[in-house]
Amino acid sequence: DGNAVQYASDALKNDVNVVLAASSKTPSALKHVSELRRNDLAVMLAVLKIDGNQLELASEAIQDNKELVLVCVTEGVNREKRSGCDVKEQHHLQCASMRLRSDLEVVEAFIARVPSSLKHFPK
Repeated sequence: DGNAVQYASDALKNDVNVVLAASSKTPSALKHVSELRRNDLAVMLAVLKIDGNQLELASEAIQDNKELVLVCVTEGVNREKRSGCDVKEQHHLQCASMRLRSDLEVVEAFIARVPSSLKHFPK
């Protein structure tokens, strides 16, 4: 269980290998790791490819990183659909920065993956 990382020392919560191992098993383990790792592009890329919902636990800088948000709204949503989970229609986009929520490429990528979300956008 990746959530066991919550009981680890601060040094281990900051160790890239420990964080990747914990979050690959349990993406929500991200809430127990250091802020430094939640701001680490490589760590967040790996986590968001597994579970786009974890964007909400990312640092503001990550939430404003267009490349990572595009991974989240495309691969993250796509993985959820394939696994049979319910997609929280706007969740991935809501966790992105205000700047990226207004970015045409990001919004179009999200709508392409979750067409039913179109009803939430102004005409």
